[in-house]
Amino acid sequence: EKLHASLYRMALSDVRAASEGGSKMGAFILGYCFIDAMASLYSGETNNNNPGTRFKRFVKEYFTQRIDTRYNAEHVYHDLRSGLVHSYAIGKHYEFTDKQHLGKQWSMYRRRTVLNLEDFIEHLEEAYWLFIQDIRENDDVFKKAKRRYRKYRLIVSR
Repeated sequence: EKLHASLYRMALSDVRAASEGGSKMGAFILGYCFIDAMASLYSGETNNNNPGTRFKRFVKEYFTQRIDTRYNAEHVYHDLRSGLVHSYAIGKHYEFTDKQHLGKQWSMYRRRTVLNLEDFIEHLEEAYWLFIQDIRENDDVFKKAKRRYRKYRLIVSR
């Protein structure tokens, strides 16, 4: 319940609110933070070493393998973290858009994969539910998430 209150009701709802409130790039940035929060719980690490490794491992497991193979963990990490979050710049592999006419389609633009914000948010939610299911059904995933949660408490007020 605490994970759900923090990750779903706060973090994911903040991604949606940014998107609906006109902060489209802010929504992508918060989306990265949402993935990183889940990745830290998935890793179970009690230190903050190797955030890139745990982020990429989570993206491979929950996005690339289960949602859409066009999510390349290395590229998502580079473009969202290094490009967008730290430099407020477009990376080498993804182009970000909120164009609704793209619908559920992915397309190529200047040799970059165009990632539609609406689809990205849906994929964030899908990854969240897959992760929660694994926490409930896989003892190892549960123990890792619990270990990380005990070390770094999540924001749960609302």
